[in-house]
Amino acid sequence: MRIQYIFLALLMISLLGGCGMFNLNSQSGESVAFEQGLRAYDTGDYTLATRKFRKIPTDSDLYPQALKVIRKIPYQRGKQAYVQKDYELAVRELEKVNPDSPEYAEAQEMLLRSEYVLLHRRYERSSGKERMEVLGMLVERSVTLKDSELLISSVNDIGEELDASRDPEQTKVLLGMMEQTLASKDPVLMDRVLKHLLTRFEHLNNQAAVRPQMFQMIGSIKLAMM
Repeated sequence: MRIQYIFLALLMISLLGGCGMFNLNSQSGESVAFEQGLRAYDTGDYTLATRKFRKIPTDSDLYPQALKVIRKIPYQRGKQAYVQKDYELAVRELEKVNPDSPEYAEAQEMLLRSEYVLLHRRYERSSGKERMEVLGMLVERSVTLKDSELLISSVNDIGEELDASRDPEQTKVLLGMMEQTLASKDPVLMDRVLKHLLTRFEHLNNQAAVRPQMFQMIGSIKLAMM
């Protein structure tokens, strides 16, 4: 009986010791995965970093820290792609950045600029209704960014479309887009818009449906520039 008791005690000690060793190994594995994830993150290997952090169980003390770093990865990937002019990847990643992130404002600016580049490429190869829709999206982004260079580029594109337009309704839409850009109150831009309108004065004046809109824009610009 005594021998049987000793055997059971030894078995329990062995089992408990095994569990302790298992927990120790588990914790050690989590720490290694976390450290490897941080190293990969610091070197810009975000795919490897994500893979390493995902190995950490949700009940681990390291999990909240790992999750915090994982949430920064879309911004870092997006920024990396933006710098490398891979705008499609930049858009995909920057769209994932959480609004609560400290980098959200910067991510949004890079996102809009990336979208602008991609939209302009699409604009150059499109035609008809799609071309007008894309031009509208370009104007929206340039206005949101308040970037003088992009605004002037949009105004120049609108000017070319005005030259080709023979449809009063389309001309109205184009003038509306041009008017949108004036929200920036940029004197250089206002001067550019005014020159576009005066250069095309005869062409626009011959379209009775858009004449009032044109005169109103010219008057507003001149008043703002006084």
